[in-house]
Amino acid sequence: PGSAYYVHGLSMHQITQKFGAPAKKLHAIPARGTKYQPPITRWIYPDFTVYFEHGRAIHLVKDHPRIK
Repeated sequence: PGSAYYVHGLSMHQITQKFGAPAKKLHAIPARGTKYQPPITRWIYPDFTVYFEHGRAIHLVKDHPRIK
């Protein structure tokens, strides 16, 4: 809860207010979802990805530097 990257429970609108528009929005997988397999949407930012379930953020994952 003290981190600037803590997003759990925020709406898509709140994420946009906090970080701006994502570079890319990926469609929900699966498109409709079920009780046991909810639709997961991903928003791609330059340094991280935000994962949503039913329009609420569940995770923010920072990108790791690639080893050359």
